[in-house]
Amino acid sequence: MTKNSEDDSIPSLLYEKQQYHLIAIILLTISLFFLFSLNDFTKGTFLGITTSIWIIIAFIIPIVHQVFVLIIWRFELHLSLVSKKFGSLGFILYGIIFMILFLSRFLVLFALAIANSNTLILGDYSIHITLIMIFFLLGLYLIYSVERFFGIKRALGIDHFDDNYRKKSLVKKGIFRFIDNSMYVVGFLLFYIPGLVFSSLAAILIAFIHHIYIWVHYYVTEKPDMSRIYGQN
Repeated sequence: MTKNSEDDSIPSLLYEKQQYHLIAIILLTISLFFLFSLNDFTKGTFLGITTSIWIIIAFIIPIVHQVFVLIIWRFELHLSLVSKKFGSLGFILYGIIFMILFLSRFLVLFALAIANSNTLILGDYSIHITLIMIFFLLGLYLIYSVERFFGIKRALGIDHFDDNYRKKSLVKKGIFRFIDNSMYVVGFLLFYIPGLVFSSLAAILIAFIHHIYIWVHYYVTEKPDMSRIYGQN
C-alpha cells in the first residue's frame, strides 16, 4: 500500500482526526479541574512534592507520550521522515523514547499513589488485593501474548516504518483470541494497581484518565492509520 493516496493532501493526512484529539484533551483538562475539588484528592506529599504537583505531572506525561507517538507515526507513515533522517536506527530511537515515556507513566502514578495514600478504601482491603491480583494476572497474560504471538516491534507500531509488516494478518491467538484491542482493554488495567496498592483516590482517578485517553489515541490516531495501512474499516 502506498504511503498516501493521490486524493489526499499530505497536511490533511498528517492531522487526520486530530481536531477530536484536541477536543478530548480540553475536556479531560476541564474534568481534572473539577476533580481538584474532591475531598482528599490533593492530600499528601512524596519526596517533598505535593500531591497536586504529582497529579499535574501524571496528567501531562500521557499527553506528551501520545502526541509523540502521533507525530512519529504520521510523519513516518506519510512522509517516511524518520527513516530518511535516521535509517534503520529511526525505529530504535523511537522505541527507546516510547518506552521511557511509557514507563514514566507508571513511575509517576506510583509516586502519586504514595503521596496520596490511604485516601480511598473500596470496602475491605481484600477487595483491593483481589483487584490487584486480577489486573496483574491479566497483564501478565497480555505481556506473554504480545511477546509470543504479536511481537514487541509490532506493538510499538513498526508497521508505520516497515512495509513488510503490512502483509501480516491480524493476531487472534493468546489473549487476542478473546479480547479485541487487548493492549488497551487489559493493558491499562495495570495503571490502576498503584492506586489500589496504596489506596489512593488521586492515583485511581488519574489512572482512569489514562485509560480514557488511550482510547482517544485509538480512535483518532491508530484506527485511521490502520485503515490506511491494512485497508480496515
